[in-house]
Amino acid sequence: MTAHLVFLLEERSAKEMLDGLLPRLHPQPVSYRCIVFEGKQDLEKQLVRRIRGYRVPGARFIVVRDQDSGDCHLI
Repeated sequence: MTAHLVFLLEERSAKEMLDGLLPRLHPQPVSYRCIVFEGKQDLEKQLVRRIRGYRVPGARFIVVRDQDSGDCHLI
């Protein structure tokens, strides 16, 4: 069974980048979905609820945020 990737994105431009990049990185089709939020605060506010509510078996979540000055492990 192939994992289904779920990208939780801070902005629409990240989705556009992934839509162009993922087919080039993986020779076979990859099952993925991009969930775009309205900025960093919206992503942080809804993140836990969205992950808990996602009902696709085998889903793997990847959170993509812009670079900022914070420690990424703490964030």
